[in-house]
Amino acid sequence: MKVKFRAEDFFVEEILKDGVVDTKKTSLERKPNMFAVYKVKKKNVDTLTVIYEMSKILKIPRDMFSSCGLKDKYSESVQFIAVSEKGFKNKIVERVRTENFEADFFGESREQLSSKHIMRNFFRIVLRDIDEGELREYEGGIKQVASLGFPNYFDEQRFGSARHFADEKNEEFLDFIGKRVLKGDFEGALKIHFQAVSEHDRSRVKKFKKVMREKWGNWAECLLEAQDKNDIKILRYLLRRPNDFKGAFAMIDPRLGRLYLEVYQNYIFNRVLAEFIKKRFSRYYLFPYVAGFFAFPYKPSYSEVSVIRDLKIPLPHPDAEIPPEIEEIYYDVLKDEGVSLSDFRSSINSIDFVNSVRSMWEIPEKLEWKSSDDEFHERRKKIELSFYLKKGVFATMIIKSVTPLLPVSDTEKKPIPVIYTKDGKEIKVERKQDQFERKKVVILSRSSS
Repeated sequence: MKVKFRAEDFFVEEILKDGVVDTKKTSLERKPNMFAVYKVKKKNVDTLTVIYEMSKILKIPRDMFSSCGLKDKYSESVQFIAVSEKGFKNKIVERVRTENFEADFFGESREQLSSKHIMRNFFRIVLRDIDEGELREYEGGIKQVASLGFPNYFDEQRFGSARHFADEKNEEFLDFIGKRVLKGDFEGALKIHFQAVSEHDRSRVKKFKKVMREKWGNWAECLLEAQDKNDIKILRYLLRRPNDFKGAFAMIDPRLGRLYLEVYQNYIFNRVLAEFIKKRFSRYYLFPYVAGFFAFPYKPSYSEVSVIRDLKIPLPHPDAEIPPEIEEIYYDVLKDEGVSLSDFRSSINSIDFVNSVRSMWEIPEKLEWKSSDDEFHERRKKIELSFYLKKGVFATMIIKSVTPLLPVSDTEKKPIPVIYTKDGKEIKVERKQDQFERKKVVILSRSSS
């Protein structure tokens, strides 16, 4: 199965709350106390890049821009971006066009946009290159998600700033900038920011990061390779104050700085949710991702889901109130991480850890689907899904939940994951032929093998 075979195969559109934007404004005269809101249609570009590009084109500082959330690069998206009208010299610019996005003036808001202004997101997703023999398995998974829901993890794309970062001994390990910040290790945080390489980095960015690894501390040489304005600003600061890493970190774009902190909180949330599922569901399987493993219930019952459906997990914060149902698991995870709730404070004024809660379980609204021939893959099928999700819920978790766990055809070369009982015992998996001479998988307990 293929997801995001084309950008158009993963479409998302923000639905704002009523009254957030006044769309009746027809004049382009600027009002310094208002925010111009643009409706942005983008393709194969992430939200922060759109803001950076709009900032350059409009010649308005990036800190005058705001959005309701960050949308993935590998998709086609419709979202809203606000710009302080103080930034315009005369009239509001009506339209901005580039190769990857279009931004049209939509109306005015009295405040910056943030996640509180979004009501939900609409998704339209196409799953391609599906073996016809697996359609029944997919449809079973879709029906299960439509009726029972799915675990509300932060998905992999949230952890782009988490890096398997090499230490002084050149040994790689998972590291978080947010964890370095709460430990007061601002030099370590800056090293990850400047040195850790992503597979999505462009060649010039990789070259710059290589210089930052090899010439760390020689800020003059590092500055010669810097191209990003924010990087240049930070390195010039370090030239003047070579050991003030806290002051240098404070100069990172606040949007990115806040994201760095939240990502570590999101990681803690995922660990707590995974441990809860492993302990409360009779059967589960593990799904690897960049920051560890998701635990998914295997064919859960309604009674099992009812235990988790209304529970929420607080993100770690000094003021967080931990529900008794998850208290033991929560503090075990914090202990394993070597942190406590009181640690989740930032000593930098412009950024801080968020104090919020997140549902452990979600059910999509108006989930609809249909299957048909895949026009891009001969003798294969596609499934078109459409649904609504609350803000902050990852549609890709639905895809992981509806994808058949086990292969039912010889053409699919997928590994068979291990299924566990809640006491940690493995469930043996065997293959048998059914009456239609089609491969399928039968799950057996150890006692019956």
